[in-house]
Amino acid sequence: MNFDRLCNNILERVFHGTAHDVVGNFSLNKIGTGEGNIAYGWGLYFAENPNVAQDYRKGLSHRHLLDKIREVYDELDSSDDAIEALKDAGLSEKEINLVQALQGDDFLGFDYPHQAVNAALKEPHNFELSDETKMAIANMGNLYQVNILADKENDFLQWDKPLNQQSEKVQNAVREATTDIWKSDVGSYDGSVIYNGLVEDLKTFDKNNPQKNASMRLFKAGVLGIRYLDQGSRDAGKGTYNYVIF
Repeated sequence: MNFDRLCNNILERVFHGTAHDVVGNFSLNKIGTGEGNIAYGWGLYFAENPNVAQDYRKGLSHRHLLDKIREVYDELDSSDDAIEALKDAGLSEKEINLVQALQGDDFLGFDYPHQAVNAALKEPHNFELSDETKMAIANMGNLYQVNILADKENDFLQWDKPLNQQSEKVQNAVREATTDIWKSDVGSYDGSVIYNGLVEDLKTFDKNNPQKNASMRLFKAGVLGIRYLDQGSRDAGKGTYNYVIF
């Protein structure tokens, strides 16, 4: 997949792990439904490190399936009724395969399917899983490789770095996006302070979706998104990054 609207000459590879099947382009309608609840800004989230994206794939697939199960039964139902209720849970083919494989494993000794799903996805090493269940777990969710036409160093607002230490392009764009809101110079502000401050100020004009409005304001000024160190790199202060594409 190629984000043609990003018009620089540098092709960068990033990854996206999800519980969903993506057909064609990524949907903006799913923004905010992921694991982090758009903690680093409104946009589409990608990882530079494929292992990070794999972790998101596993975690989001886990949560997505459990949410579906919780909607159709609870522990006041009998275990037989709970199994029957799953027929109306709107499970995907991959989710059905996992539930059926776990049923073949006698739900790992648990009374309810969701308990077995939670255990198998969260701590598979603690159980003797069949090959069918192992395969079903491995197939849960999807990992997508995406090519973006952008310069990682120069096109993104860096979350943890003062603006005056970021690219000239981003500095100019941020000042353009904030000039009619903030009277003070933003050069010493970290990217997180700039973004979250912009969100708060835009609430004055539109309370419905200030994060989206902040992202679009920065995008129109020339910032393509936000760049922040992934969890495995944050303690060291260097390493691989995650990206939020506006």
